[in-house]
This record gives sequence, C-alpha cells and structure tokens, in this order.
Amino acid sequence: MNACQTDGSHHWSHRRGLVLKSYLGNSFSASSEAYNRGMFKVLVVSLACLFPLGMSYCQTGNSRAQHQTMDGEYVALEKLPNISPDDPGATWFHENRLLVRNNEAILDMAPVRFKGGKKFYSASDGGFLIYRGRFFQKDGQTFVQLRLFQSDYVAIPVGRDPYKEIKTRSVKLVAGEIDIDGVHYRRKALNEDESQRLLRLLSDEPMEKSAVP
Repeated sequence: MNACQTDGSHHWSHRRGLVLKSYLGNSFSASSEAYNRGMFKVLVVSLACLFPLGMSYCQTGNSRAQHQTMDGEYVALEKLPNISPDDPGATWFHENRLLVRNNEAILDMAPVRFKGGKKFYSASDGGFLIYRGRFFQKDGQTFVQLRLFQSDYVAIPVGRDPYKEIKTRSVKLVAGEIDIDGVHYRRKALNEDESQRLLRLLSDEPMEKSAVP
C-alpha cells in the first residue's frame, strides 16, 4: 500500500512538474515576447527623438567645416568686353583677388589685357573696383553679399549712389574653390603686401555704409 501510494505520488508529482514546467515556459515566453516588443518600441522612439538632433549636429558640423575651408585667398579672371576696338587682338579681363576671413570678404578687381600670350596691366581702361563682401547660407544654399566702396575710372550715373547698394550673388563651393555667378575663383596665396592691404580694408570697411548726417 505504501509502495502503491509512493508510486502514485511519484507519478502525480511528475505530472504536476510537467504541467508547472509547461505553464512557466509559456509564461516566460509570453513575458519575453512582451519585453522584446516593449524594448523595440523604446528603441524606435529613442531613434526618432535623436534623429533630428543628429541631423542638426551634422548640418552644423558641415556648415562649420564649409566656413573654415572658405577662409583663404583666391584669384579669378572675369571676362570684359573688348574695350580697345583699335586693338582687336587684345582680350580684356578683370583680375579679381578675393580674401575671405570668417565669412567676411574683400573683392579687389583690376583690369588686365592679354595679347600674344602676355599679360598687360591697364592704367585706367576697364576700371578699378573694390567690394566689401559677406558670405551666408539660406535654405541650404550659399550666397555672398557685395557692396562697392572704392572705384576708379568707372562711370557712375547721376543721382545714384552705388556705394550704398548691396548685391547678392549665388555661390558654389567646389573642391575647396569658389564659384560666384559663374566666375571661378581658385586658391592662390597673395604676396605679403597685397594680403596685408586687403586685410586692412577688411578691418576698416563695414559691410553696410553708414548714413552721413
């Protein structure tokens, strides 16, 4: 009798263990699935929150890198019409020197002509112009504002003050070089005197012209 009871108890305990194991296994499985679903939702929400911050950081980083790489000295040749009809073999340009520091700029334009593979500097023809400039970004694009503040041998219409006018030009940055309205500026270090002259102009000349009482 005791043997039968013991054997019955053994089978009952075994069956109860199987049921308990099955129940606990299903319970743990369900809990695990719920936990995983919860963690997945948390991960999705976290990424959604971090994505705008990451984009903002990347845009700020790109903007800073862009501004840093713009700093420097550049030169370009900007085509002029033929201003010497008596010399049809000559080709005229403005030789532009651009100095950029922290998005602030000076653009110096001097006339030159090429003939027979040689460059000649003009004493007056073509005109001399110097602009104060400022680079800025808007809607993901780069622009430069330019204001003329010095000129020689340039005709100015009566009743107009070009030194107050601020013009905006579109800018493209390509491989560390600058394109302003189709005029390509390549990096080139200016000589020390020229560089210091442009730096003084940049320091002395404001972007906006002050009103004269």
